[in-house]
Amino acid sequence: MEKFDILNYKYEKTGRIGNRYEPLKDGEFRKVVHLCIFNSKGEMLIQKRNRNKNTWPSRWDVTCGGAVITGETVIEALERELFEELGLKHDFSKVRPCLSIHYYEGVDEHFLIEKDVDLNDITFNDNEVEEVKYVTKEELLKMFDNDEFVFYKRSFLEVFFDFYKDRNHYTD
Repeated sequence: MEKFDILNYKYEKTGRIGNRYEPLKDGEFRKVVHLCIFNSKGEMLIQKRNRNKNTWPSRWDVTCGGAVITGETVIEALERELFEELGLKHDFSKVRPCLSIHYYEGVDEHFLIEKDVDLNDITFNDNEVEEVKYVTKEELLKMFDNDEFVFYKRSFLEVFFDFYKDRNHYTD
């Protein structure tokens, strides 16, 4: 079972460990990371979640993401998730989040990079991902409107493409 550090309202470690499927108490939080990879044409690499996933099965999602597990840094979690889900490696030492979302159970750090990934180089874990593809902003929003994407706010997905346009501030 995936374990993570429980944080207080200032996102400081409390010394307690949480389990993925156990609810947090009031005032307890965790960290999550997500990555959006854009190619040089401005298309986002997205993944279709495995049909057997507990959350959002068979839905399309951003490139990769997941929980920061016990003892990990945000960067280590990002590197691990990218490798676990898509079999890709990237050095994130000079990358900072483009957006931090504070939600009811914690904080979700969103990273954005430009990288021309050949889809044939992706070797995803069959338990995590079923399919990958590049999409334009219009294609992604149509998928969202057709209820094919995990639940985000539509405007939230649009903002990633806006950040991509200003990528010199957020990518390596």
